[in-house]
Amino acid sequence: GGRAVAVAVAAMAGGGHSSGVLGLCALLFFGVQFALNSYFGVEMHHTQQRVRVVEEQVAELQATAEVKRFTRHLAERLDSTRQRVDELRAELAAKLDDVK
Repeated sequence: GGRAVAVAVAAMAGGGHSSGVLGLCALLFFGVQFALNSYFGVEMHHTQQRVRVVEEQVAELQATAEVKRFTRHLAERLDSTRQRVDELRAELAAKLDDVK
């Protein structure tokens, strides 16, 4: 990062034509590298945000599915309870008939 840029600047300042060109190349290289890192850093951040949003949506869907499953389970239990009540009523009616 900063140290590499300082080295490049020192090379440019330090006399000779070739070292100046070298320094300029180094500066360009580090500039491009920095720009790419920044760009990919921002992209990565956006991607992570998108992933988080999708994860939240998946969690909501799973929660909804759980509720639906639980509701279905309750409905099934209610049905079987109703059936059992009907059976008991029938048994009770039969016993009452026997008593009469």
